[in-house]
Amino acid sequence: MVNSGSDRVGRGCFSSKNRWGMPEVLPQGFGPAVLKSPLEPFRSKKRKSIAHFFLMDRKFECVWNRPVDYVKPLKRYAAVCTPDFSLYRDRPMVEQMWNVYRNRWCGRYWQAQGIKVIPTVRWSTPASFRFCFSGISPRQILATGTPDLRDSVTRGLFTRGLEKMFEILEPRGLILYGIPPKDFPIRSLVPHSCRLVVHPHRWQRLRLELMKREHGQSRSRRRSQ
Repeated sequence: MVNSGSDRVGRGCFSSKNRWGMPEVLPQGFGPAVLKSPLEPFRSKKRKSIAHFFLMDRKFECVWNRPVDYVKPLKRYAAVCTPDFSLYRDRPMVEQMWNVYRNRWCGRYWQAQGIKVIPTVRWSTPASFRFCFSGISPRQILATGTPDLRDSVTRGLFTRGLEKMFEILEPRGLILYGIPPKDFPIRSLVPHSCRLVVHPHRWQRLRLELMKREHGQSRSRRRSQ
């Protein structure tokens, strides 16, 4: 068991059972109903939603830099996904490990403050598989985001990471932020034991709302003729 005390700003470190010292996000007894909750970005005022951090890192560095300040705002949500600190495949591995550590630390800290937490999982290349799944208990509800799958390399890495995540963590539910392209076989990659819920990202949501509005206007015009 690893326990590294406190960091230089007095931030407490949590006990860890993994070799990397990643804080262990505790298992949460979520029922299937949580997967029906809307997914909204951090700072949204919709109280019964799940807050996510699938945003540019600079927009949520504040929850790491000033964790105490954000406990009360985050408590208003039904649940909170851990911060999606980026794991870029061209960045040093130690930087990627640090971002996984920050992800898990925030989740464990929020749990200690009474906030319900859904772990966000990210990976880059297969080299990151050594540590990117650490600190998460198996058979939990997880969240991840869909990258730009038009790039063949990104598509291959995302597929391999999904397969490895299902192998190691065996999630019973997966919240996927971003609708994959129609030619991406997401349904065949997800085991039958895992319930998949896909949410459109911001631009997809705006596009769907625009299409719905245009469809409604077209129906109104046909009725008035």
